[in-house]
Amino acid sequence: MSDWSLATTLSAAGSSIEDIGWAPDSSYIAYGSTDDNVYIHSVSDWGLSQTLSQAGNSVYGVDWSPDGNYIAYGSTDNNVYIHATSDWSPIADSPLSQSGNSVYTVAWSADSSYISYGTSGNSVHVHTTNDWSPIADSPLSAATGVVRSIDWEPNTNYVAYGSDDENVYIHATSDWSPIANSPLTQATRRVTSVAWSPDASYLAYGSYDSNTYVHLTSDWTLDVTLTEASGSYPYVNSVTWAPGTDNIAYTGASDLNTYVHNAPSADFVVTVSSTNSPIDENETLTVDTQIDNQGGKAGEQEITLEIGGTLEDSQTVSLDASTSTTIVLEWPTEVGDHGSKTATVSSNDDSDSTSVLVRFDRTVTATGSGSATVSREWTSSRSTTASGTGSATISRTATADRSLLASGTGGAAISRTAMSDRTVVATGTGSAIVRFDFAGWAIGRRMIQATEPELSPKTLSLSFEATRDDIDHWRQFDRAGDVGIQVGYGGQFRAIDSAGRDNPTIVEAPDSEQPPFQAGSEWYINSYEEEQVAADRFQLTLTFQRLEPRSPAFDPVDEAGGFWTIDTNRGTIALEDRQVGQVSRSGTTTGGTTTLPLRLTPEQAAMLADTATVPDAVVERIVPDGPDRLEDSSNGQQTVTITAPSGTGFESGDYLLQNWSLSHGGYQEHRWRVDLEIAER
Repeated sequence: MSDWSLATTLSAAGSSIEDIGWAPDSSYIAYGSTDDNVYIHSVSDWGLSQTLSQAGNSVYGVDWSPDGNYIAYGSTDNNVYIHATSDWSPIADSPLSQSGNSVYTVAWSADSSYISYGTSGNSVHVHTTNDWSPIADSPLSAATGVVRSIDWEPNTNYVAYGSDDENVYIHATSDWSPIANSPLTQATRRVTSVAWSPDASYLAYGSYDSNTYVHLTSDWTLDVTLTEASGSYPYVNSVTWAPGTDNIAYTGASDLNTYVHNAPSADFVVTVSSTNSPIDENETLTVDTQIDNQGGKAGEQEITLEIGGTLEDSQTVSLDASTSTTIVLEWPTEVGDHGSKTATVSSNDDSDSTSVLVRFDRTVTATGSGSATVSREWTSSRSTTASGTGSATISRTATADRSLLASGTGGAAISRTAMSDRTVVATGTGSAIVRFDFAGWAIGRRMIQATEPELSPKTLSLSFEATRDDIDHWRQFDRAGDVGIQVGYGGQFRAIDSAGRDNPTIVEAPDSEQPPFQAGSEWYINSYEEEQVAADRFQLTLTFQRLEPRSPAFDPVDEAGGFWTIDTNRGTIALEDRQVGQVSRSGTTTGGTTTLPLRLTPEQAAMLADTATVPDAVVERIVPDGPDRLEDSSNGQQTVTITAPSGTGFESGDYLLQNWSLSHGGYQEHRWRVDLEIAER
């Protein structure tokens, strides 16, 4: 099939060939002839491996058992012969000779538990393969004409056969009785071939009336009639489905053609619509997913949720064609599951992924003489509530590393600002309420008050003060800067930490910094600076290396009407004239680099950070005997379109986004400074 050249011509038969079949593993091919023999060739060298010659007359049907253990063939001498493929010898019970009439077709059930054959006596005989005896209901005798084709439903729930009486009969294997819709009666001449689709959703049959009829097995209605066969004798002699697909093929007799059709199939497209991320450890992540069947027929598929490649949940969804539904998949997290994760929802046909964040669990314990139910919601003010009866209130602000204890005969409520990682215990006979105002950054499990955080495509820099008691904890990162970067095509890269640590560090931004900072992600620490500013205080600066390109975390912005506009693959921002600082320019071999200092809202800054997510995606190509040129190797992600007002000296057009940095330094609602370094294309 690689080039459709003729592989071989098999010519062992001495007369016409009536049936052909491949072994299940494709290692052999067999064909039966009116010279009374079956010939078996090895595919390895196409040599004749065996000639089976038990039949006393023409062989009209050949079939291999699906498990590969047997080959069977039927003859007009009224018998069915079965050979073991281990040594090609006839089995002890061969031949099967119950018919008393010519055998025109042989078929095994899909699970190899039954063998059946159709005869000129208008009947189908069925034997069990455990002892080769006929089933109690054999023969199946609903037909009134010669049976020329049999096929078993892939799950062995039904057997179907076609007859010269122009009908197709279907029996349920549960009790071997014809089903309520049997027979199927669309054909107007003899039925020559019957075939189930691999997923059992269709049953097709060909007829001497030149047509191929395809029925839906859900209600047995006729779905389509295929009518291409033509010529003086437009008989459809054979119908077959491609294994594992919805492709059907059939042959016409005198027009010498084989026709192939693609049957309608289900196509389940999945879209992650929302999640409840970020969540705490021990909470359950929920992923709302829309499933659209964009295919041409109904279907049923398993929809799975994987977190970081591990299966966590699944649901079976059934949909009619062109319909949709929404499901919720869940991941109950545990302690140790913290970090940025990729949640992937998949069907058989499609998948969709999104980034989610599981944050460290900060434990609050509430106990009482009655029952207590604890729930936590992480918002700008994160709270834990244990419900009960009665009330009592104690307020305290915790600014050092300490435990808070509240007791009362009714209940206890504690309010505080969380500045470090502490334990709070509230005890009472009624209820306990603990409320946190989460005001700072967190590096690992340590809370800090960062000043002037700065973000770039690759790095995050945080400066903060630490006490002498804490300094040993931070000094562990003093020699942690052995971080290398491997850059690949398209701007993709990965960070490699050679400093001996097994895990990166989780850095969590406070809610007041989101957007443009992400809720939390994993970083390597690649530089550590320390300066003593007082007897017991130190000023620290940690620079973190991003492990992978930033994933878009915020909603795209769609603005218009500004003096300046910047169009990106994440939307458009429109800027007032006062939001753009003095433009500077420097010369390079590529024609010049321009720096745009911008003052942006949190949403505008977040969109630009999400856009420029791929470091090193603008690459320089050296051109002999001319200026070098730049290319955007990220499929357009690093290309922006900037429109400037007249009189600024800045030419509107497409630019490559080479670098950027984000920090505090704006005013009022435009409180973020973003410096864009752009180059002409």
